[in-house]
Amino acid sequence: MIDLVPRHQLGYVLPVLVADCVQYQFYRTFPPDCLLVCNPLDLKSFSPEGVDAAPAPLDPAIDFLIDRKVDRITQGGIPISALAGRTRIRKMLDDAQERTS
Repeated sequence: MIDLVPRHQLGYVLPVLVADCVQYQFYRTFPPDCLLVCNPLDLKSFSPEGVDAAPAPLDPAIDFLIDRKVDRITQGGIPISALAGRTRIRKMLDDAQERTS
């Protein structure tokens, strides 16, 4: 009998609503018993203003992934990290880590 329940779940917070390759790459590289659970932030533009607005829904996105009982949460988006800077991204990650186990 085929087991249709995933053994592991990766939560992925992506900056934009549509990510063409993320799911494809995930399912090509991860074992078949892993599930990708995505939650988009709806980044409007890769500009300082867009990056300033994007993290606003980060807390609800993390809450959603915690409720889904994912094993690990990853935040994607190299442009966001580059524009926001290390200090700001570190604070976001530290805040998220405090809220999760």
